[in-house]
Amino acid sequence: MWKFLPALTLCGLWGCEPPPPPPPPPAARTKSPPPSELPAPPADPADPLFRHVPPNQRVAWQPAFKMAATREETDKKYPLPQNPETIRKVRAARVKFCRDESVGVFEKHGNTAAPWAGKARDAMEAYALSGARMSWPNQGVYYEAFQKALAAVPAACDDPLIRYWLLRHGPGYDSSEATAVAWQGLAENLAKSEYRMIALHAAFNTLSRVLDAAGKAGSKLVPAAVAEAEGRYQRALRVLAANPSPRYWDEVAEVAYLEAGVRSKQGQDGAAAIEAVDARLAAAGAAAWVRHAAKGKSLVVAGWAARGEGTADTVTPEGFRLLGVHMTAARGELDAAWQIDPTRADPARWMLHVARAEGFDRDEMEEWFRRAMEADPDCYMACRLKKSWLTKKWHGTDEDVFSFVDQCFRTGNFYGHLPFVAEFPLMEDLPYKDKEFVQKYSQNPAAWVPLDRVAHAHLAHYPDDRWARTRYAYHALIWKRWRVAEAQFHWLKDKPAPGWFETTADYEQAVQRANRELGGK
Repeated sequence: MWKFLPALTLCGLWGCEPPPPPPPPPAARTKSPPPSELPAPPADPADPLFRHVPPNQRVAWQPAFKMAATREETDKKYPLPQNPETIRKVRAARVKFCRDESVGVFEKHGNTAAPWAGKARDAMEAYALSGARMSWPNQGVYYEAFQKALAAVPAACDDPLIRYWLLRHGPGYDSSEATAVAWQGLAENLAKSEYRMIALHAAFNTLSRVLDAAGKAGSKLVPAAVAEAEGRYQRALRVLAANPSPRYWDEVAEVAYLEAGVRSKQGQDGAAAIEAVDARLAAAGAAAWVRHAAKGKSLVVAGWAARGEGTADTVTPEGFRLLGVHMTAARGELDAAWQIDPTRADPARWMLHVARAEGFDRDEMEEWFRRAMEADPDCYMACRLKKSWLTKKWHGTDEDVFSFVDQCFRTGNFYGHLPFVAEFPLMEDLPYKDKEFVQKYSQNPAAWVPLDRVAHAHLAHYPDDRWARTRYAYHALIWKRWRVAEAQFHWLKDKPAPGWFETTADYEQAVQRANRELGGK
């Protein structure tokens, strides 16, 4: 059972209030301001939509479940790094990178005198804030702000980046063959521009969609279209892989790892696909870090694909063998990448997959977790992976998980979504497609409490987060919390965020049901 005590409040993004200084002599003593009047921490330029909440107004969180240790003991033995200076530095660097690759390129090479130039700049600036947010980048207040700014760009705008974004992030985005064909032209225009980083992603996304469309029964895509997409992608990859600047390392490694997955999905042997991608990186002169990181991530995916995510009794002997082979190789690659540059979080984060598969002991797993969070305190996926390692299914206990999700919530890092790890304490996520399980789980009132607290606390800091309000309403319907649902529907009106209600009719029916359950009030 969960219980929350009003006297216990969260530490915010900037940590708990520091201990008070020694009291002054009686004659000089002054009255301390109430918590509601304490000055807010300095604003974070990378997070301008964050709303400071005074300590005495923060959502209380004191679960009554049994934890493995006290909070003080947990924080001391297994720290969750949230250094404020590192947070600001890492976020600022990500925003600068996204800005340099969009509006920075536009200012140097774009049609800055065009009537639409101002609106295009606004969209690019909004992209910089949205793209810098690594956890769930296509949801939330910054992504919505980017979409609004993009929609405001006049139709006459012919900037290749804006035209690509209008398809990639617009309402017509789908996996149809017609869309795949449209991608070809937009990706080609980007390839001819100076938007080189985004051109690489566009070229890969186009190739992925063209291959997918071409593989469907009745496809009218000719081999020449596939060859065109292949050639464009390979050229874009070579351009950035050969660039001596470390600024593109993460981007090239990410796309190369994704390419290996696409090749495998298309029927190529997984190991062969990984080696082929690595050979192309080597031929392009890619940095050693890029090759180690891309190969390590690809091997992790191949290992889990061979094993499957089921319980041990569902895994074949060959599945176990391939898991071991791939994870041993991945461990070497990821360690090599981390040794080259420990300031990048990706190798340490991905090593947590290996830790779960190979059964690292607690201290070794924690060491890699610490490395990931010190490099990027917003690393939501590192927190999810550690939570998975701590479950009884793998290497921990319920008490270990409870201590950790409590720790995640107490960070107050809603920008990085770290508190969301606590929504479903003993699960990675709610298996929404398993209707029977969801119904049974939602009958437990205690299961609603952490979900409610996370949503309530997040919205206190980001009250205009349409995505968060939509998912809050969706969960409230499952738990039959009609007043919560109705309150969110009142705010959302007829514009829910996509992804939760399949159709407009589904959303309207949900609104009507909440109203009906409340007696039409």
